Amino acid sequence: MQHKALLPVMRGLRAVSENIEFEFETNGTIAPPREFLELCSLVVVSPKLSNSGMEPSVRIVDALESLLDAPQVVLKFVADSEQDFQEIESLQKRFGIAAQRIWIMPRGRTAEAVAQTGQAIIDKVIASGYNYSTRLHLTLFGEKQGT
Repeated sequence: MQHKALLPVMRGLRAVSENIEFEFETNGTIAPPREFLELCSLVVVSPKLSNSGMEPSVRIVDALESLLDAPQVVLKFVADSEQDFQEIESLQKRFGIAAQRIWIMPRGRTAEAVAQTGQAIIDKVIASGYNYSTRLHLTLFGEKQGT
């Protein structure tokens, strides 16, 4: 939603230096204009899975498909169960997403819970050819807003 305000800033910064890189994370429900994506070096799209309690029509929308057209877009899913992996695999097939563009983050609200979930799912992550990312901010700062 912020792309309208950010695009002029990004253009201005790029006019000053081509070495500036822009990285963003989004839930993937709104596709920014092509120029925005072309200025980005990385866009992490983190669609919600069923485990979020949200209806599929709200979390997986047409914008996701247009975002995936950009090669600098990767997907990040928060997972902790076999059901989550089945849903991820279904989305992977539906949108034709290469496994190396998928990142899995273990679900948990504390560093201990994330570590435990990570140990439980890491074999599935590796077997699926996905990438793994932890929630380092919980280890470093605990469960605090703004970290």
